[in-house]
Amino acid sequence: MPSTCVHVILHRVIMHFLMGFYPRLQRFRKRLALTASIFNP
Repeated sequence: MPSTCVHVILHRVIMHFLMGFYPRLQRFRKRLALTASIFNP
């Protein structure tokens, strides 16, 4: 079944991307909240 192999690879790539991207997203949200608090006291 080549489709299941592709599905597993796709899932691993997505999970790897999320694990690498999530901390960056959290930092970005924190910086965004900080900027909002500066502009909007």
